[in-house]
Formats: sequence, structure tokens, C-alpha cells
Amino acid sequence: MTNHIRNCPACVASRAESFLLTSQQSANGNLYRVVFCTQCNLKYTNPLPSDEELGLLYGEEFYQKPASQALSFDYVRSFVYRLWAGQRRGALLGRTAGKALDVGCGDGEFLASLKSNQWDTYGLEFSAAACALARSKGINVEQVDLINSDFPSYFFDVVTMWHVLEHLSDPLSALHKAKKILKDDGLLVIEVPNSDCLTFHLFKTHWTPLGIPWHFQHFTPKTLSSILSTAGFTVTRRQNFHLFDFVLTFSSLMNWLDILKRQETSNPNGHSLFADFSQAGNTRKLFFMALGIALLPVCLLYLTITVLLTGNSETVTLTCQKVSGEITESEKTR
Repeated sequence: MTNHIRNCPACVASRAESFLLTSQQSANGNLYRVVFCTQCNLKYTNPLPSDEELGLLYGEEFYQKPASQALSFDYVRSFVYRLWAGQRRGALLGRTAGKALDVGCGDGEFLASLKSNQWDTYGLEFSAAACALARSKGINVEQVDLINSDFPSYFFDVVTMWHVLEHLSDPLSALHKAKKILKDDGLLVIEVPNSDCLTFHLFKTHWTPLGIPWHFQHFTPKTLSSILSTAGFTVTRRQNFHLFDFVLTFSSLMNWLDILKRQETSNPNGHSLFADFSQAGNTRKLFFMALGIALLPVCLLYLTITVLLTGNSETVTLTCQKVSGEITESEKTR
């Protein structure tokens, strides 16, 4: 298995300096590290996972139907995702129903919420298991990435990417394709983890949204705005505070405290809070849940204060519009 060393995915500069060394091993046995581009300051994972690793990272178990066993996170996660879908509709700025594409639509929960509000919905998804779940909700979804999709130009009123851009090896080309298929007055909504938040600076490799090796880029609002500008978009709305970000704060704290005793496994999916919870004994699970009842309100208070003081939360959502002008020849060929 060969890992892929790469230049900066935003500006293609080859010079980068080490920012953070992780504990996750790549296919060749070296540790993944986060580097930052000395030209545009984007932080990104180097090297990229191998194709074989990607197959494991996004295997059938990545998307599953809710579990039936006691003390499972899955029912809670499903409920939270439905609430998230309602909150995310606010990023559409009150647009009347039209054609919407959700890139990396997962199990289709967000698109289902749009469909119930008369939107004509389309989804793209890498995982076959996720496609099946989305289709079971009546969503028109294709198992293809955005760059290789064949939608016509000026087709969509809205394109959304909820926690997708950080997963793409070529985010700039994906943004160019989004511009091509959006109507002139269309909206692009991007949501990513915010590596400029205080929690990342405090917990570093224990910060849950770091997501190594799933996450290839680690954006700040500034570097995200920069790559969007390069792709021909202007930001019209920035959302800093997200109600459920305190769950990410809590998750990072639990990772740092290692309450569940992180499970060592050869499967890359083993290094996550959900996986650690499912593999822990019932006594440790109960201790974790009892501690959570006490600490979740503290995390919400912490998040509220840090957003007020720094303007940064665990995630950032940008709503963008196309810069006026015709699609360039280079964009037509993407």
C-alpha cells in the first residue's frame, strides 16, 4: 500500500511545515501529520491515505441502521441528526423550494427534510450502504463524486456540502464543479470543522473533529473563505454558533480524559468515540454517561463563552453566492 504525498490542495504550493504529529499510522507505517502551507496557511493531512485504507475507512460499517442493543449511541445520534437538519435549513436564507443537491448526503436525513418542504432533491454519496439508506427515504441519490457527476450547467438552486470538503483530496476542483452546476443566483453552503477554535488549541490530537485520517483538510474561516474566493464564490453569511457543537466539545474532552479507554485495533474505524463506546464494558459505559450528564451543561456554557470571546465555534458554516460572470473555459472542462 502506498500513501500519497501531496502539495497544498488550495494553492498547489509544495512547501509546507509540520504543525501536528498524530498517533495514527499510515499504510507505510509512518505517522500521519498535519502540516500547514507556508503560502496560504491551509492546514492539511500529509500523506493522504492509500486507496486500500480509504476502502476500510468508508466500508459498509461506516453507515449502519440503528442498533437495537442497550446503551447504544445510534438512537441518540439519529435524533440529533434530525434536529441538525432543521437547523441547517436556516443556512438557505429562506429560499423558496427549488432544486437542491446535497454532496455527501449520507443517509439522506437533510434531503428528506427538504423533500418534506417541497424541494426537488438530489444526492451524491460515496458509500453504497448510505445510498441504500437515502433511497429508502425516497431520495434520488447517485453513488458518484461531485467532480465526476454529469449534472447540466446552471441546474441547481442550492448545493450543500455538510462536513464534506474536508474529506476531499481535490476540494478546489469540487468547488469549481459546484459553481458550474449552480444557477447564477444559486447558493452554495459549506460546513466544516473550524480548526481555529479554542478547543483544538487546547486538546490538539484529542480534538474530535480533527478526524485523522478521514479529514484531509483542516480549515479555518479564513482559509475556507480563501479557497472559496479562488473558486469564484463570495461569502454572504457566516454562522459561528451551532447549538450542537457542545457535543463535539464534550467528545474532545472525553477523548482527552480517555474515559472509555480507547480501543486499539487494526481497523481505522476503531479510533472514534462511537467505536470506543460500543466496545467498552457496561460499567464503563454507565460511568461515561453519568459523567456526560454532569459535563454536557458545562460544555455548552464553555462553548457559548468562547464563541462570544473569540468568534469561533467547533464548526463554521458559510453561505456563498457565485461571483458574477460567465463560467470560464477551465471550469467547463472540470
